[in-house]
Amino acid sequence: RWNRKDAKLTLIYIDSKKQNSTYPVNVGAIPKIFPQLPNVVDIWKNQEGVTISKNFITIDKSANIKIEQEVLLPKTHSLLVESGATINIINGGLLRAEGRVKMTGTAREKIFVSIQSGYDQDSRPIWGGILFMNQTDIKHTVFSGNVMQFPNRQDIRGLTSCVTAYKANIKISHTSFKNLQCEDALNVVNGDIYMDNSEVYGVAADALDSDFSTGIIKNSTFIN
Repeated sequence: RWNRKDAKLTLIYIDSKKQNSTYPVNVGAIPKIFPQLPNVVDIWKNQEGVTISKNFITIDKSANIKIEQEVLLPKTHSLLVESGATINIINGGLLRAEGRVKMTGTAREKIFVSIQSGYDQDSRPIWGGILFMNQTDIKHTVFSGNVMQFPNRQDIRGLTSCVTAYKANIKISHTSFKNLQCEDALNVVNGDIYMDNSEVYGVAADALDSDFSTGIIKNSTFIN
């Protein structure tokens, strides 16, 4: 809410019980009311199967990554997920990938990403998943869900998808999206998508939603 008279900005938050909370925000300043996201550089530094260098994070086949909250891959680091690796996203956890991501599964050793939705402490739905915000290349990967139905189109983060590419160029090949429970299995917003030899099936609602985006989709299958 913008108040022209005293040039102050107020953020109004309405929770699930319809109770209002207001926070004054100084114009031109970054609000301090939102906590800083946990950084995967710190969280995964002692994780088996994860190697972290100055600008790269590598997840190898011995890794079994678990994400239970919203975590940040910073722009300073690129993420490489090697064939055979497993990523389990549970309780509505989210990987916010501001750095580049490359997932290089193979026909023999795919990468598996499991996405399980959940609720917050106020019983509000959280889809969970991955938010790609930079150059992304995905090959021979399986994204799977739990087909858990929510009445909401968006979760509390404002996301509609289990896998979202926002202002990102995303290339997907030989990849499956199955049993995903979100409003959109895959959502591309203000980006570009190239999708080849991939499939989307058994999802709860939309297979692919493209908003203000361009791209090419070929040799792919969509089955409800």
